[in-house]
Amino acid sequence: MDGWQTLSAEVDAILSASGLAPDAADELKATLADEPCLGSTADVLDVVSSVVPDHGVALSLSGALFEALRGNKRRRPSAESLASRSTDDDDDDAPSMLDRLAWRREFKSDHERFEAPYVHTLGARTLTLGQRRFEQEGFASTVWDSAIVLARALERWVAADGALPRSVVELGAGCGLVGIALAALGAEQVLLTDLECNLDLLRENARRNSALWQPRFAPQVLELAWGVPLPPGTGPFECIVATDVFYSHEAVAPLARTLTALAGANTEVLLAAGRNRQAADAFFAHAAAEGWAVALVDRKSLDPLFQSPEIDVWRLRRAG
Repeated sequence: MDGWQTLSAEVDAILSASGLAPDAADELKATLADEPCLGSTADVLDVVSSVVPDHGVALSLSGALFEALRGNKRRRPSAESLASRSTDDDDDDAPSMLDRLAWRREFKSDHERFEAPYVHTLGARTLTLGQRRFEQEGFASTVWDSAIVLARALERWVAADGALPRSVVELGAGCGLVGIALAALGAEQVLLTDLECNLDLLRENARRNSALWQPRFAPQVLELAWGVPLPPGTGPFECIVATDVFYSHEAVAPLARTLTALAGANTEVLLAAGRNRQAADAFFAHAAAEGWAVALVDRKSLDPLFQSPEIDVWRLRRAG
């Protein structure tokens, strides 16, 4: 119940205005608090429907609750505290499950997801990334939750030990959050890659954040389809990053080959993915065949606030 007890008064007002009996409202809050994973609005609707039999009321109430979550402003912990803080469930200072839902992009309005720029704080600085509505070619023009989780994790790790790769390539970069964040943190060579249809947005986002790095360290943008020969002089890179790249079984073998082509002996690969990972097992099989050792990153090392039970991060290194 801790997460619900700390919510803003708007949530209690919503429950009161819904006409629910006090016992039903208490049961609903207890049921939601006991859920191990509320990864989507559909999950919350399922829980609300178990208490509220009227589907229309349940649907309206679920939507209103998430609107309140989006407006529930909280002070983010300092970078110093994040670097040393545990995410154990019994840690009184750990963000609640509902705190971790409040930032999620999937609960934002269409305007926030496809029209308004995405604003990402990075210490005292701010990244601003343009977004667009989806085109027929794909779904790369919005900032996805897994990119936020990986970008925040990298920020945390750099703050904790100062280890920052000198050269980075982001595959399927989309809006470019992870690569641009690494450039702002001080990576000297950042290459943002995607299909040709997504490059205008990538270039625009690199340009609009150019005040965050020296001109000679500005991220470069390159068209790159997985599995095709690399342009001469591309790589190797110290670090390869990518998010939500397990969506197609046809794509994972070319992706594994591209990782190998871009890598050196000591390259580290960091991948993050949410629910859209139907080809993940196939990818890891191909990666193992290409000589990669795969390890799931412990959630305790991720940013305590910017994580989700449905988003995983993996670290790949050359086997042996």
